[in-house]
Amino acid sequence: MKSKIFTLCFSLWVVVFMLVGCSRHWATGGDPVGTWQAGDGETVHFGKDGSYLLKLAAAANQPGGAELTGNYTRTDATQLTVQTGSAVGTNQAVYVFSVTGDQLTLRGAGTEIVRVYKRLGD
Repeated sequence: MKSKIFTLCFSLWVVVFMLVGCSRHWATGGDPVGTWQAGDGETVHFGKDGSYLLKLAAAANQPGGAELTGNYTRTDATQLTVQTGSAVGTNQAVYVFSVTGDQLTLRGAGTEIVRVYKRLGD
């Protein structure tokens, strides 16, 4: 049951970023390594070792929220490829990112949907 909830949460997160097409002129780059928090309490940590931890904010149907872990690679100076594995299979998503000061912006490659995070630490 937990693996189904885990897969559902990750899938929903990926789908949100993959709904609409995006333009290619969006400014990107920077260093995503560190811990970041969105306005709704969601946090993401990108480790120097290529690991990541995403803590989803609590939702009405999941009061404790959910955690997703996996690995990421920097595809180039502007893109991250994120992989999450579970007992049900492996999911992969590509994100265009930008770091400006203490702000990380993630946009699912090929979408208009954007998540903005503020740096909490390294």
